[in-house]
Amino acid sequence: MSDEHEHKHDHPQHVEARVITTAGTFPAEGYEKEPATRPVEAILKRAAHELHLVDTSTWIARCNGVDLRPHHSYAENGLKGRVDIDYGPPERGGGSHA
Repeated sequence: MSDEHEHKHDHPQHVEARVITTAGTFPAEGYEKEPATRPVEAILKRAAHELHLVDTSTWIARCNGVDLRPHHSYAENGLKGRVDIDYGPPERGGGSHA
């Protein structure tokens, strides 16, 4: 019946993503529909441009507390569905080291 057609959709082709920074959120409302095969850095660059961020060369992208690899795709980073990407400078000091 329709099992073959449904099987093709086991791996989502798109994710809905937004980037959250201290300067604001991109997009301002809702989420961007992104191909799961697109590198995460694409939306980070668009966010930096739209939010007028000056130097993000040392910034870190995280989702659910896990550091992302921006040069890798959403799928390669294990992201699917709707994702909020926290983007900002690395945290400095303050933590205790065991």
